[in-house]
Amino acid sequence: MLAKKMITGMKVVPSTSEDAGLCDACQLGSKKRRSFPGVLECNDVVHSDICGPIEFSSLTGKRYVLLFVDVFTRYCHVYLLEHRSECFDGLVRHKAAVETHHNRSVRKIVSDNGGEYLSDQLKNFCELNGISQHTTSSNTPEQNGMAEVCFRILFNKVRTMLIDSNAPKQLWAEALLSVVYLQKCTMNASTQRTPFEAWYGFPPDVSHLRVFGSLAICVLAN
Repeated sequence: MLAKKMITGMKVVPSTSEDAGLCDACQLGSKKRRSFPGVLECNDVVHSDICGPIEFSSLTGKRYVLLFVDVFTRYCHVYLLEHRSECFDGLVRHKAAVETHHNRSVRKIVSDNGGEYLSDQLKNFCELNGISQHTTSSNTPEQNGMAEVCFRILFNKVRTMLIDSNAPKQLWAEALLSVVYLQKCTMNASTQRTPFEAWYGFPPDVSHLRVFGSLAICVLAN
């Protein structure tokens, strides 16, 4: 990515090993991913899914994760929820945020047929806002494969980061937000660019990145 100028601010440290291979944490947490067809513009098609309840509550009491993946850019947004019933509020927040950023309406949402996506409240909201709602058939998660695969990749990396940093499982939310950010700054095989650049129009600066679990010193104001 550095050679193709997809990111800025990275300092490359030469490796002393001819074959570095995979670290133990990566081998424990990694999986393969599959590719998906693209669409024409941002917000044309958004895949969504909800995960939970997570075994451990986060430090702020969250146990669910609501995910939105923009098909065109592969840019993903996650919202941490205390209850599954907050899905509708998350959708409203997401719609407002992405439409304000791109000045372009969300046109289609793809999800499974979970109850949170079939509520009258959500259906009416989509109808009033001109959003085409597509729900998958029962027992066919591959129809919402982009969200399903994205969740699997994200949580594989979360497990890897927690293993590598020896962090407690209660920090899964912090690890997840870090993974999502890193995912946005990593080249996507399908689009051949980072989701960050596809979404914002310029490459990400990664000079501020540090290893998850690194020592940090916070100075408190008197």
